[in-house]
Amino acid sequence: MSLPISLRILAVLITLAGNSHAALADRPSLELPLDCAMGVDCFIQNHFDHVPGKEAADYTCGPLVYDGHDGVDLRALTMTQMREGVDVLASAPGIVVGVRNSMEDILVDDIGRDALDGRDAGNGVRIDHGDGWITQYSHMMKGSVIVAVGDTVNVGQVLGKMGLSGNTQFPHVHLGVSHDGIDIDPFAGTLEAYVCGDPIEPLWSPQALAQLDYVAGGLLQAGFADESADYRAAREGTYNDFVLHEDTGALVFWSEFFGLLEGDQIRFELVFPDNFDTITNTVAMDRNRAAQFNFVGRRVPEAGWPQGTYVGMVSVLRDINGTEQVIASTIETITFQP
Repeated sequence: MSLPISLRILAVLITLAGNSHAALADRPSLELPLDCAMGVDCFIQNHFDHVPGKEAADYTCGPLVYDGHDGVDLRALTMTQMREGVDVLASAPGIVVGVRNSMEDILVDDIGRDALDGRDAGNGVRIDHGDGWITQYSHMMKGSVIVAVGDTVNVGQVLGKMGLSGNTQFPHVHLGVSHDGIDIDPFAGTLEAYVCGDPIEPLWSPQALAQLDYVAGGLLQAGFADESADYRAAREGTYNDFVLHEDTGALVFWSEFFGLLEGDQIRFELVFPDNFDTITNTVAMDRNRAAQFNFVGRRVPEAGWPQGTYVGMVSVLRDINGTEQVIASTIETITFQP
């Protein structure tokens, strides 16, 4: 004998609810996908976008995101750091179900997105954790992937190296998490539609979450150069060994920040020895910036470089609830001894 329609609907709803709770109970507990010190030599550049349409907001209702972004971007500071090797780790145990390992590490601006032919994720690894849960690690270094389809991996196992493959403009790994084909923000965690500001159920383990403080903008690097500094050269480490000599034609103090907001101000000050000169400049952000590179400087004085220590200072100031606050800053020095 068949049940009345109302009872059949109730039975379906109970089944669906039971399956939802089972899925929540069986979801993976994620560890960090990179072997690096979060907030020191690697940062989250972009979070998951929770706003439909052309607007974008992360799980905090903040702007550390871009429209349509479906994962978490954990970046290195520089290209040099990437080339020295940053291990990508399995965030949870599972079985490898996909691998790509042959794409070049190159800025997408240099080759154009069309050249990717749909392989925007670049090199990477896809892992099945059971019960419909999948993690994907994208933009890995060419030839670095050391696992194969069918391998069983443990949490924390090295999968390969962070790279610059696919649709990317900076060295990072994109961690994507999905359940039954639906992309999930590991910081929000909920399987239901999420609106920023709702209660969250993070997929991260307590140990991982303790290292993943939300950083709404910060310093990537700063230093000195003898030319109009270029962000690519800075990321490549070109200026790392700069030394000020008598015949140096110019002195430039540069910096690179991430996660800046419209209205933020970058304030520079370059102080010469014995108050010979002080160069200042303020750069206001006219829109949100995922990354921002600026510099100040001057050519060699007619009498030559004053002997002593030069001090470069830079800060990012942000209006927070009507109060101007410093959200990131650094002081760098270089000494000229003829």
